[in-house]
Amino acid sequence: MQEGSGYPHKPGAEFQGELFIRLFMTNQSNIHAFILSLVPNWADADDIMQETATVMWTKFGEFELGTNFLSWGMTVAYFEVLKFRKQRQRSRLQFKNELLESIAQDAVNTNYSLDDTVEALRECISKLRHRDRRIVQLRYQKSKSMNEVAHCIKKSIESLYKAMARIHHALLQCVQRKLTRGDIV
Repeated sequence: MQEGSGYPHKPGAEFQGELFIRLFMTNQSNIHAFILSLVPNWADADDIMQETATVMWTKFGEFELGTNFLSWGMTVAYFEVLKFRKQRQRSRLQFKNELLESIAQDAVNTNYSLDDTVEALRECISKLRHRDRRIVQLRYQKSKSMNEVAHCIKKSIESLYKAMARIHHALLQCVQRKLTRGDIV
């Protein structure tokens, strides 16, 4: 046995499968929340979560027992998000890679719970101006394209992109503030 780990030094395949399932089930909701913080569309996030789970399963032999499984899973998820973004680069509004990397690093470093993150986001969305909330709802809850949203709100696509950048920034700052301070109601 490894000292303090509670696991055999060289677990067999059956034990590794059980261990993976236990660790994955414990951390799945936080990994999914992390993906959602990087990819705002639920269906896309679910697809990325499936790919992430597959990669984690196939590479579990590379995971070092005793290290942080959640951080490892979030790192795998981050690379799956990048792969997804590359595949879909032309079709949708994308966060700049620097912002994506910043959100990812913050999430890996702090390991916020899914409930806290979702609640913080809900509170922050509720504080948006009515018009900004409508844009968010059209774009993400109703999965409308940017052109469709621009048409619905009767604005040019260019002004919508500027508004979305402003809204994303405001939400990111608000969620980070709430999570850092523990201001979740």
